[in-house]
Amino acid sequence: PIVKDKEQMQVLKREMRLIMPLVRMERTGYTVDKDYLIKCKQALIFEVNTIKEMNYRICGERISPNQHQAIKEMLIRKFDYDLQSTDKNRMHILIQTDKEMPDKVKEYLENVIYLRTLEKWIATYINPMLYKLNTTGDTKVYTMYNPNGAVSGRFTSNFQQFPKNAICSKLGDFELFHPRKMFVVDKDYPEMAYIDYSQIELRLQ
Repeated sequence: PIVKDKEQMQVLKREMRLIMPLVRMERTGYTVDKDYLIKCKQALIFEVNTIKEMNYRICGERISPNQHQAIKEMLIRKFDYDLQSTDKNRMHILIQTDKEMPDKVKEYLENVIYLRTLEKWIATYINPMLYKLNTTGDTKVYTMYNPNGAVSGRFTSNFQQFPKNAICSKLGDFELFHPRKMFVVDKDYPEMAYIDYSQIELRLQ
């Protein structure tokens, strides 16, 4: 009655037609290239260790990129630099705008930001995927699509969080991991398409 009163019956009919395609998508799942994931994890860990060694050479101490207070104290002690904030965005701004920041401090903070990104990609995108594959023994992973998951009417799915671009080495000369490359075309399907139009929903796709 509410839908009819708001003259949204066409919207309701469209949403009803959407149910079975979503069910089929959820049950089909995505085939994952496990070997690619393992290779990328090894590359990311190697990059993490390389950057940590660079920071050790700069300051002579081994400090985790998430030890916020230890980083501040070290910068005061070694470089007499009072870091205002260890928040990633704030550090970005300081690196670009603080003319008094020593070059070694700038390099160190750039590495800290990069290390946090590397560790996030391992923990958020690679490890959970490998865990799913290892615990189920399947070559596929599955997600759920919620067409009513946001007030705006947009779809929600834990798979929508994958970045669309790759993460590369510090020098930018080597691709460490590309989220889209971990999914491969299943033998039962002729091709895979990535459709990424800004603000256009899966309903239209």
